[in-house]
Amino acid sequence: MLADGVYRSDQNDEFRYEQRVGLGTGMVLEFFKDSNHEDNTPSLGINLSSGQMLFNYSLNFITEPASTVTSGKLVDFQNTELNLLGRSYFISSASNGSQVDLTLLDSANTGFVSEGETVTINVGGKAYQVSIEFVSTSETILVVNGERTNTMSEGQTYKLSDGTFVGIKDILAREVAGVLGKVEFSLGSGKIELRGGNTIRLNDKSVNAVTSEITKGTPASGEEKIRRINLVWTLDDDEFITPDTSLVLPGFENVKFSMEDLIRPAEEVTRVEKGSSSYMTLKTEIKDGSVTIPFLYTSNGDFVGLGEDSSRRLVTKSSGDLVFNASRGDRWFVASWNSSNSAESYLVQIGSGDFTTEDGRNKTTVRVWKDGTFEERCPDREPSGTATCNLGPVDLTITNVNYAGRTANFTIGNGGSFGHLYTKEGLKVFLPVEGANQTATPGSINLTNNNLSGHNNDTFNLVFVESNKDNNVAQGSQFNVAIAHNSDNEVETTTLSGFRTETNPDDSDHIMGYVYSDLATKVERFGRSSDQRYAVVSYAGGESYADVFLTATTGTGSGSTSLGQINVMASELPNSGMQTKNLIIVGGSCVNSAASTVLGLSGPSCGSSWTARTGAGQGSWVIETFANPWSSSKVATLVAGYETDDTKNAATYLSTQSVDTTVSKKYTGTSATSATLVTA
Repeated sequence: MLADGVYRSDQNDEFRYEQRVGLGTGMVLEFFKDSNHEDNTPSLGINLSSGQMLFNYSLNFITEPASTVTSGKLVDFQNTELNLLGRSYFISSASNGSQVDLTLLDSANTGFVSEGETVTINVGGKAYQVSIEFVSTSETILVVNGERTNTMSEGQTYKLSDGTFVGIKDILAREVAGVLGKVEFSLGSGKIELRGGNTIRLNDKSVNAVTSEITKGTPASGEEKIRRINLVWTLDDDEFITPDTSLVLPGFENVKFSMEDLIRPAEEVTRVEKGSSSYMTLKTEIKDGSVTIPFLYTSNGDFVGLGEDSSRRLVTKSSGDLVFNASRGDRWFVASWNSSNSAESYLVQIGSGDFTTEDGRNKTTVRVWKDGTFEERCPDREPSGTATCNLGPVDLTITNVNYAGRTANFTIGNGGSFGHLYTKEGLKVFLPVEGANQTATPGSINLTNNNLSGHNNDTFNLVFVESNKDNNVAQGSQFNVAIAHNSDNEVETTTLSGFRTETNPDDSDHIMGYVYSDLATKVERFGRSSDQRYAVVSYAGGESYADVFLTATTGTGSGSTSLGQINVMASELPNSGMQTKNLIIVGGSCVNSAASTVLGLSGPSCGSSWTARTGAGQGSWVIETFANPWSSSKVATLVAGYETDDTKNAATYLSTQSVDTTVSKKYTGTSATSATLVTA
């Protein structure tokens, strides 16, 4: 699209040029809702305003083309081919003024017709039969699908009844007996007028979003020169770039902005929801599996304790020491550890039956949640002064075990905590901690004093903290999920804070939002208050981003070809008409939803899960052909690597080597030139 090239004037002189695009500013990835987009559905993308400049294209001549001026026309530029943005146009007219005005016709569909014959040209899938009714040395009349044009000379155009333009490129009639006249013509879906310093015109109508400027060089020897051609794309209305909405350059329609879905390293889900009408649970993933932790219970519309009820309590502590008393109903505690870039949490259960005595020696057994059950991790710990229990990096010291009272004291080693939980992907949760007249720090709750902001006997803010983009634990953005009561004094989630939220237009009780951070955590609140509303937190565990593309496309407008749109984004595939073709799917299942589909995956699959499915690990790639899931008679060839450079190697191999793309053939490799056939 932006390749350097050579322009040839009508005198066959050559002039070198280069092309470039400068992007505008103010493209911000955001979460928005707009009445002009997708029926006001909340969307993640780029919300652009009228008057915003998207790009500035320039074709700069390294050697400036020159033309003589005849009757105000730059005659050496007329009837020549000009490449703009990767597409060839026929210059039917070049007018000289303070700037230069050019009239362009699509050169994709050209042909020659001689007297007495009929030729067929296809434009956008439609066949046009062309013949000559009259031709002289300077003028001609053509008949196109039975429609007679006006008399035209070289460089002139005629608009057919279906909107297609006929342009005369050359008339080759000879005033010699027996020599047939011949006409070179072009057929295109439009003509484009580049008017110096003004908006372009398409099919005689102004395209307000695109202005052109053709800068002259320094004249010499009575000739005018062209130094540069500029196109500036400035929005004349609000527009959007989302996974479902692309933006195409008006008039030319051969350049578009588009984006894929938000790319997230993981999709870890944490739910804050009712356990019953009287207690809330935290459902999440920790190192040893999925857990459901009751963390706050109520009575008559007031928070009265931590856990499920008074006989099944969650014990937390803001300091590094904790007294566990099974006799009063203590059932669980969370033991956590974190360093700058790593964290782990363990859910510990100790019941009354886990306290034993033998020969006057008091013992306790620590049980830790793993893969759906509490298993013995540190059985029969008998402190002789102290005993230890090591849970991964968590170092617990046990003292003062009392069989009769069913109590034990626990202290935690460096980096440890009894008041925080870290999910498997590193999201930090401040668990509620009973306090007396404490300040309103995250996680602290005072059950007797109602004067703590955000934490009192009626409202509690469950606080979450992301990691940052460098994977430093709890160094990212903070957000809150508020816990309160509905009109029936049932516990539920209420407000969400710490991110931008929008309401689903089809369900006013459904609120969704994203944290404006490098990780872009998504939080949603569902349900009616009478049903006890709940919140769902989707955490990426690492830096999230959107791939936004400025790409060349064959388009469907004035410069379209009979092939039509042949390059599509994965998000566009189901509605593009291309899904029933043979497909080459570029990019793995972490970034390309079409790749996930052919691999039989329900969503993004990255890292080790991608390797397990494809066999392509660090530094390697895969080319594998499947039956096209959208068309039983076609195939889909996946071309993808572990990293971007690996994918590039795979693409190079496919385009330069002999590859068998029948179904079930699979190649793996580590370079652009060699591969191994894995299956046949």
